[in-house]
Parts: sequence; structure tokens; C-alpha cells
Amino acid sequence: MKNQLRYPAGQHNKVHRLAEKRASYDLETVHSIMNRSFVFHVSFQPDAEDPFPTTIPMLGAMGNFAYPSAGLNEPQDCYIHGYISARMANLSRKAMDDGLPGLPVCVSVAKVDGLVLALSAFTHSCNYRSAVLFGHAALVTDESEKLWALELLTNKIIPGRWDQVRQPPNKFELMQTQILRVRVTSGSAKVRAGPPADDKEDVQDPGVMKNVWSGYVPLVERMGQPIPSAYNQLQDVPEHVRDLQEGFNEEADAYNVKLVKQETRGINTQYSEPYRLYNTHISEYELGSPMTLYGDVPFMQANRKDSYVGLFWLNAAETLIDITKAKTKTDTNTNT
Repeated sequence: MKNQLRYPAGQHNKVHRLAEKRASYDLETVHSIMNRSFVFHVSFQPDAEDPFPTTIPMLGAMGNFAYPSAGLNEPQDCYIHGYISARMANLSRKAMDDGLPGLPVCVSVAKVDGLVLALSAFTHSCNYRSAVLFGHAALVTDESEKLWALELLTNKIIPGRWDQVRQPPNKFELMQTQILRVRVTSGSAKVRAGPPADDKEDVQDPGVMKNVWSGYVPLVERMGQPIPSAYNQLQDVPEHVRDLQEGFNEEADAYNVKLVKQETRGINTQYSEPYRLYNTHISEYELGSPMTLYGDVPFMQANRKDSYVGLFWLNAAETLIDITKAKTKTDTNTNT
């Protein structure tokens, strides 16, 4: 098994707060978060005498022109596109004239996946994914690399779109469109994915527990149904557009399900792990009374190493009954 390539933690990219829990330097994690985001925030110093940095939102994608088949777990450049001002282009050229690989830039992205509501305002948080890259930006002047980068950026946003649009680009389009290539020197990611981290004193305080709701509010970025333009003449939505919507939403929903499962941990101190539920039926069950149930009763049962939990619906009484039994105990708790 290959070792995971990592950015070395250094002066600029090292994560300091909660690094042991949330920081990641492996290339695949950093590059995947970058490519999952549509907008890249590109920051640079406009002038040595200007104390304030400039930040410009741009479209971006990770790629390797020399090795196009390189995966996200391998070295990548960052290609960015948007309004590239004359000042930004001139700064890039000046930096190269001064012997640098390009204009020093910081490129960052962040995605909020949910709101974490705790017992105290000071322990509230968000589940998020963030990444930052440091490198040197230079204008792409080679025509073949520029066309490759434009295709990369287009297909990163809408896979397969480049081959579905009018080709080739005309000279005016290529002249008006600029691409910056950032040679990445370092990067890092920071990810939070978990339940509230309340203080022990609050959790053990009955007054707090009975009066404050804690939990998780998912925030899922999803794509809506494609809407044709006023002048569109195609009756059907192209397959690559449908695939984009379905694939994007499936990935977003899958990650949200993963987070929600993690949020369920710790809600009950006896059952601190999510259960895999199984559908089964029972034909007779004794409730500690003369009454006996005959026929199939829908029953949900979940198992783990040291215990199990079950849930079924008693239609006759319209009462929801759940049964919890720990294998380490001899009693069975029944709640209605």
C-alpha cells in the first residue's frame, strides 16, 4: 500500500487550533475539498506599501497539465479563472521579473455542512470542510495549456460540458479570457464532523439538560431541477446535465447521512453508537400480562456487541412501545 502524499506542515499552512482532531495535510483531502467548491478566494498583496490584502472570488480547479491523469492524491496545480485585472497580471509579471515563480497568493475555500447547537453559546460550532493553498500565480501563455485549462475548469463545474458546447472557441473569446496557474508550495485542510462538545458540568446539570435543546441542524447544498433558457430549442435536458444534478445531490446527501450518523452518537450514554436496523416480525409476544399477541407484528431490532434495542407498534392500543435490554443486565426496560 502506497504512503499517502502529504504537504509538509510549515510556517504558512500549519494548523494550530485543534490540529490533532481536525487538521489534514494529505493531498487527496486538501485537493478534494478544493474541487468540491465552486468559488476560490484568491488573496494577494497588491502593493508593498498597501497594508491591506486584496481578495478576489474566482472559479478554480485542481489539475496537472504535464500529467493530466494524475489523481487528487498526487501533486496538482491550481488553475483559476475570473476577472484578472491588469494590476494582477502586471504583479504576476513583475514577480517573475524579480526571480520569483509568480505572484505569491493564498487560495482558500470553505463549506458549512451543518450547525452544531450545544448547551452553552460558547460551545456552539459548525460542521465544515475548509482548505487553503499557498503558491505562486502566473498567467498561462501557452495556447495548448490554456485550452486544456479552460476544458478542465468547464468540466470541473459540469462534467462533460466542454464537448457539448459550440467548438472551437473563437479568437476573441480566447483573447479576452485569462487563466492563472498557481504552483502550489503548501496546503492544508481543516474539517469538523461531529456532535456538540459540551462541558461535563453542563451535561450533568439537570437544570440545564431539561431547559436547553442541543442537537444538529444539517445544511446541505443541493442542485435543483434544470430550467431551460428562454431561447433554448432542445426539448430534453441533456444527459450530462441530469447526471450533474443527480451525482452532485447524491454525494451531498451521502455526506450528510454520514454526519447525521455521527451526530446520533452520545445522545444516549448507554447506546453511544448508531445502530443498523433490521426488519423482522414476531408472531407472539408476552408483555408481562395475560394478554398475548398473535399474528405478525412489525418489529425493528438493532444489535451491537454488548446490547440490542427493539421497537414495535402495537396497533390494538395505538401505543408506541420500545424495548431496551443490555446484555450485561438481567432487566428489560419497556417505555410507552
